[in-house]
Amino acid sequence: MKIKFFAVAAALIAASANAQSIYTIEGLSSEDLNGTARFVGMGGALSALGADISTMGTNPAGTGLFRHADVAFSTGILSLTDGQTFDGHHKARVSFDQAGIVYPFHLSDEGSMRYFNIGFNYHKRKNFHSLLAADQVLGEASQTWQMSDLSSFWGGNDKGTPLAVAGYQTYLYEDLGTKDDQGYEQYSVYNGVSNTYRKSTSGSVQQYDLNMSANFSDRYFFGLTVGFYNVDVDSYSLYGEALADLNNSSIGNYMFSNDRSLSGTGVDFRLGTIIYPIEGSSFRLGLTVTSPVWYSLTANCTNIMNSQINGTNYDYRTEVGDHDFNVHTPWKFNIAAGGTIADFLALGAEYEYADYSASKLSYDNGYDDWGWNDEVKDRSMNREINHFLKGVSTLRLGAEGKFGYGISLRLGYNYVSSPMKKSAFENQFINSAAVDYATSTAYVNPGDINRYTVGAGYRGNHFYADFAYQYQQQNGEFHAFNTQRGDESGATPNDAPMTKLKLDRNQFLLTLGYKF
Repeated sequence: MKIKFFAVAAALIAASANAQSIYTIEGLSSEDLNGTARFVGMGGALSALGADISTMGTNPAGTGLFRHADVAFSTGILSLTDGQTFDGHHKARVSFDQAGIVYPFHLSDEGSMRYFNIGFNYHKRKNFHSLLAADQVLGEASQTWQMSDLSSFWGGNDKGTPLAVAGYQTYLYEDLGTKDDQGYEQYSVYNGVSNTYRKSTSGSVQQYDLNMSANFSDRYFFGLTVGFYNVDVDSYSLYGEALADLNNSSIGNYMFSNDRSLSGTGVDFRLGTIIYPIEGSSFRLGLTVTSPVWYSLTANCTNIMNSQINGTNYDYRTEVGDHDFNVHTPWKFNIAAGGTIADFLALGAEYEYADYSASKLSYDNGYDDWGWNDEVKDRSMNREINHFLKGVSTLRLGAEGKFGYGISLRLGYNYVSSPMKKSAFENQFINSAAVDYATSTAYVNPGDINRYTVGAGYRGNHFYADFAYQYQQQNGEFHAFNTQRGDESGATPNDAPMTKLKLDRNQFLLTLGYKF
């Protein structure tokens, strides 16, 4: 018989699995539109136009068009349109978004190689600042059903995932002492009446680029960028559910908190070129190939479950200590075109493609006889990635008009297709090591992204200042839990209601720079 207690699931601390999922993979594979205010104001469509510090992150050859040294710093404010204050986090947050320098070495005016340039740039690749709120009428469906299904499916004394263990220890479901026709243990469960969910996420993926580029005959530009990444993300969520017995009479409620952190490092490289195909014309083409980011990550989590069943309180605490894993994001390919008209109007357009279904999750397994790190692939989770993630297309368009007195005005647009198939869900009924650390069942399927940007700038003899505003529109679909035993068809009766979310964001960005 279970007893009322407050315990630490110490056995979990020593294990080597993790609670990663297709949603973790998507978050690390995607990126924001961020950088200098000029770059953002033009929708990032500078991979063919070049001559901006931020281009070393999209086309390394872009810095090859510099003929004077340039240093720039950018800061801004990120604001959530529909965010609700939770856990001390507010809708708006100040962000340090970019700092970089490009230094050109003039080699020749007539020779083949005219300039060799080197550069460094920091920018916030992805800002995870978000606030999520959802309240649902459940219509008898309950997260406790999924807990009992996980225990039945996995069997044994561990009762499935850490969340299912916590539910069992706080009397949210109980053994019936019988098995179904397929030999699975059966449990008594409660009906769900309503639920509430709140989550705050903070932190970011920071990108540090080292760049070199070369100018050949002022027509051919080539570049290489090596990127280094730092991951530092924290989230805190609170889920509560009101319960009823099978006759729909109220019997109590439960609530659990989930405090999770993710940290680590990564590296990638990208090769790029810009070519003027028509002599005497400003029209140019750009091409970039970007390797996967090879992330080495560590996560940990604390989950606290509190239930009140028929007037009795139960508590259980689960601590999932540091556990390591690796993520390999997909390759990216970018093709771009751009040019200027009468030294007044600059136009840029580009298309980028990345197959998110090719991302991989693995774990370190020490070193082989040759001294190389030996990785173990999570084949079950990788099948989920391949099945539910898909190719992502990104379109970037931008324009800049130069007026008198050093004033410029800019416009930009981005379209980013959804990385998830409509049928995607958090499947914890797979033979993945990641499931051993699943302390939550909630997930959000993100939709397409539309970004609209405007900007303005001033250029003096040396000093310059740029401002940009970005509005990012995106919808999402929130699910507190999913169907029994991972039934993708939706034929089982425990479908959680879906709540439509508006994930819109606003960014205000200021860049101060100096050319010398």
